[in-house]
Amino acid sequence: MRLSKVLCVGALAAAVSAVPVQAARRDVAVGVQQHVTVNVNLGQSGVPHRINGLVDYGNNLVYIKTEGLPKEGVRSKAQKRWTAREAAGLYAYRDLALMVVGMMVGGRIGAKEGALVESMVAGAFKAKVRGGKIYDDPNDPKMRALGLAKDLGWNRDDEVYTIVMEARLYGAESVSDAWCSEQVQQALAKIEEMKPQQAAAPGGLEEATPTAPVQYSNVEPVKSAPALGAKTGVIVLCDGLGVQAGLAPKIFRGEQGDAIFGANVPTKVAVEMGAVGYAASEAEARKNSRVGSDPIVIKGIKKRGNYGVAISEEDADMLLKENEKGKFLDSFSVVFVVKDDVE
Repeated sequence: MRLSKVLCVGALAAAVSAVPVQAARRDVAVGVQQHVTVNVNLGQSGVPHRINGLVDYGNNLVYIKTEGLPKEGVRSKAQKRWTAREAAGLYAYRDLALMVVGMMVGGRIGAKEGALVESMVAGAFKAKVRGGKIYDDPNDPKMRALGLAKDLGWNRDDEVYTIVMEARLYGAESVSDAWCSEQVQQALAKIEEMKPQQAAAPGGLEEATPTAPVQYSNVEPVKSAPALGAKTGVIVLCDGLGVQAGLAPKIFRGEQGDAIFGANVPTKVAVEMGAVGYAASEAEARKNSRVGSDPIVIKGIKKRGNYGVAISEEDADMLLKENEKGKFLDSFSVVFVVKDDVE
């Protein structure tokens, strides 16, 4: 599989909207969680298909909520229930693919893009994403804690079966693994071609706009040892800025400057761990082994795009100077502190 210099459209959570997580049983799912809503036009009736999901960065999981209808012609109650559940499971892979691509293009997919995702991307997700769990019990404590329990299971009156599919965010056989597959990348490139006056992606580390596509390359991430006494990572305080969590966010030099981190990401990093880690507080971030024992702490000054953050020009210069000794940006030893109730 050749993934060298493949263009992707942003990062995983480009269209995250905030919905507070229920207070009950917070111990069930601890970490940065963001609800996702994507509107998709599949070209069948003209009515947008609304996809609801949730990304749990704290536990490396993503959830998609999907409905299924009984197979046409089935008459018995048992067969209706069973075929509706089977249909919900199949639609979950399709909606998972639509959700991810929809977030990349801004939370809304037109009819042509929707048909393309259905034909090319949904199959790749079904083939790649494994080991997921299906939830259909409205009393399940995990679903209640995540705010996904409503309407789960079989609705006899409406004859619809609702499930939640759980899948891994990073790692082998995960959403990220499917996202970086050649089949999905080809579909994304075609979607980019459909967009009018799309600017060409930059060839280097810098970019003209915060929404320019990330460059993914099939190279090994840097693993060089830092100099003695060098900083081991960086924590960027983004809480209060409305920054959304994603697979490949960027750090910018000032409010108008170029990206100094995140425009080029090795595919292996995107699949296995994402370009940055996330935490709900500075204290939690310091416990993350990703940034080591002596990280730099920098305060973001402004949200750029949906999931990028600007830091002051002085902090950017200092960060790049420290990186010459510590190489922590090169090894993606970065954690963003964000809130899970993004506006």
